[in-house]
Amino acid sequence: MINNRDPYSIFLTMGSIVLFLFMFWGIWHLSLSYQNPEQIEEQLKIWNKNKPNSYSYSILSGCMFGSETQVTVKNNREISYKNLDGNTNYTMRFKDMFTNAKRALIEASKVHIAYNKEYGFPEKISVDWNSNFSDDECFYRVDNFTVYKKFN
Repeated sequence: MINNRDPYSIFLTMGSIVLFLFMFWGIWHLSLSYQNPEQIEEQLKIWNKNKPNSYSYSILSGCMFGSETQVTVKNNREISYKNLDGNTNYTMRFKDMFTNAKRALIEASKVHIAYNKEYGFPEKISVDWNSNFSDDECFYRVDNFTVYKKFN
C-alpha cells in the first residue's frame, strides 16, 4: 500500500502525471502538424488535371536570401521565365514547389503547406528545417497567379 505522506510516493505520483502530460502533448502536437508526402502526389494529380493552358505567376522564396521568379505559360509552353532579383542561380517553378513541399514533409522539423483550392498547387510553404537552429527557416509563396482564357 502507498503511503500518501511518503515523499517518494508523492514524487513518483507527480512524476508519472508530468510524464503522461508530456506524452499526450507530444502526440497531440504531432497530429496537428502531420501531413504526409502522399498528399503532395495527390495535389500534383489535381494540378495536372486542372491546370489551365495559359497562365502566369510569381514565386517568392527565401531562406538565407530572397528571390522572385516570374513565369508565363501559353498553350502549355513556357514562353517567359524571369528571375526578378538578378540571381540567375536560384529560380523556382511550380514543379519546384511540389519538390520542396515533399522534401520538407520528409526532412523538416516543422512544415506548413497551403494549397490552391481550385488548381491544387502549393500556394504557401513555410519550413523550419531544424527546430534547434534559428536561421534555417524558409518560405515559398505563389503570387499573382492569373489564368488567361485568350492569350494574344
